[in-house]
Amino acid sequence: MSGETLSERLRVPLSVRVQNGGLWSYLSALWNDEGAKVALATALGACLSVTQGVGLLLLLPLLQLVGFNTGQGATAGVAHYASAAFAFIGLPLTLVSVLGVYVVIMTLYFLLTRWQNNLGYAIQLDFATQLRQKLYRAIVDTNWLFFSRNRASTFTHALTSEVDRVSYGTQQMFQGLAGLMVLAAYIVVAWLLSAVTTAAVVLCGIILIFGLKNKISVSREKGKALSADMRGLYGAVTEHLDGMKTVKSYGAQERNMARFSNLNARIMKDYVEYVRNINTSQLLVNVGSVVILAGALLALIDVLHLPGATVLVLLYLFFMIIPQFNSLQLNYQAVVNMLPSYANVMDIKARSEAEAEREIARPRDVTLRRRVELRDVSFSYAAEGQSAVEHVTLKVDAGKMTAIVGTSGAGKSTLADLIMGLIEPQEGAVLIDDVPLDAERLDAWRGCIGYVAQETFLFNDTVRANLLWAYPSATEDELRTALRLAAADDFVARLPDAMETVLGDRGVRLSGGEQQRLALARALLRKPSVLILDEATSNLDSENERRIQGAIEALHGGITIVAITHRLSTIRNADVIYVLENGRVIETGDWTSLTAGGTGRFLELCKAQDALQEIGDVGAASQRVGPTGSPVG
Repeated sequence: MSGETLSERLRVPLSVRVQNGGLWSYLSALWNDEGAKVALATALGACLSVTQGVGLLLLLPLLQLVGFNTGQGATAGVAHYASAAFAFIGLPLTLVSVLGVYVVIMTLYFLLTRWQNNLGYAIQLDFATQLRQKLYRAIVDTNWLFFSRNRASTFTHALTSEVDRVSYGTQQMFQGLAGLMVLAAYIVVAWLLSAVTTAAVVLCGIILIFGLKNKISVSREKGKALSADMRGLYGAVTEHLDGMKTVKSYGAQERNMARFSNLNARIMKDYVEYVRNINTSQLLVNVGSVVILAGALLALIDVLHLPGATVLVLLYLFFMIIPQFNSLQLNYQAVVNMLPSYANVMDIKARSEAEAEREIARPRDVTLRRRVELRDVSFSYAAEGQSAVEHVTLKVDAGKMTAIVGTSGAGKSTLADLIMGLIEPQEGAVLIDDVPLDAERLDAWRGCIGYVAQETFLFNDTVRANLLWAYPSATEDELRTALRLAAADDFVARLPDAMETVLGDRGVRLSGGEQQRLALARALLRKPSVLILDEATSNLDSENERRIQGAIEALHGGITIVAITHRLSTIRNADVIYVLENGRVIETGDWTSLTAGGTGRFLELCKAQDALQEIGDVGAASQRVGPTGSPVG
């Protein structure tokens, strides 16, 4: 695979690539991001183990003080060392002193536990936050072509549900780490009292865990299924909510509900099977624990004939050791179940980074003075197939209005994306004042562009916030000027709270025409060198179309305008019109020259739309209605 490219490797199914997002990959990433904190958490775990061990050893002098004979067998040596330790710190070996030391030790243990728990949560949340941030950065830095080819819900699912599952898995891992340290303390103390029995119990516990290896595999598979089904649910929910108006108008609620219910049921099934798998593991471990404890007790009493005090302490220790094996197994299952989510996040991040726009060390400025030119440009969205645009040459003169027209699928929006630098031509070049638009000039060029799309993009926020999003440092005068230029000042003034009115989700409180005028105002607020109108009036009624058209006409001559449309009545006054068909420019000229000959594709389109009649109607209406909709003399 030495000759395999990154993009080729990323086409391998996730099930094959999951090892690249496996446990060691996850732990490596966790260490790289949180290494110092992880080291501190591990050190705290070691301190917990020591304090827990000391607390357990204090049981022996306590048993001695309440009348148990600890002077026989292994307990004799431990009790001796305990007495020596009390003598060293100058305390008499009394019930009060032993209990006092025990309270101090356990208080320290609980303080360390609190510290480690807080640190564990901090690591968990910080790691998830950084992972989410890195993923989002990779997504927003990717090129437009890659982004547009992927479902937005795929990115949303990874940024939310998948990262949350990684966070939960990290929490389980740190719980397992703390449990492992405590288990070590129990084992050490038990080893001091009976090495043979402790070794046997620990070995049985390990065998029990390895005997449940297939349950770990089930957890991993359920984790994969859950990631896939949750991704499908996110996609369905996004599509259904986005298209709810159409869904209701078609009376298709039940069909949508059936699809949603099916996906929801699959997710529930995944969770139920995962929980059943865990509960089965717990059952087997609990039954195994009882058998091991019974066998250990039988060995301690009937085989080794250990003293009563030793048996009592060992029985307590074994009773604590076996459940710890169970907890560790559950923690590990949770981590394994999370790994497919981590693999999915890393997969999307890697694919996004592989398609990232190049970082430029020394960006260059761009100033449009003469023209934007597409010179013999070709572009295809598929590696094989018909080109969206093919050998197109056109010029957009500064300060002029250039129209690009054609039927749906002719390649108009592709040309807009090429002009904005969202996609790069596969052949030919885009030039600004005869200088190629390259990566070094791309950011500066996009800063020169105001873009108004067919589908208006508005936030569920105030009018002011929606405007300031385009130009955060705009003054009040600049805001009002942009609204006036877009013929939006009148309707904004009539809103309940004027510019402080919250527009609702996607601007639902505004009509389609008002949304478009507000989007135009937002674009104009940037004071762009080039204003690109991509089918900006295609969804509007004739009255709102006239208002927007009037606003655009008022800008004519003061700004470079590229109008992309299939509604020909809106470009009557364009300085030059390019007619596209099947990705090629087939006619060029102004309105008069393209309609004067009596033949031609543009004239056919005009007749098909009754555009010539509409021009007359609009001209008559313009004698009665100004750009803002107010009567004129």
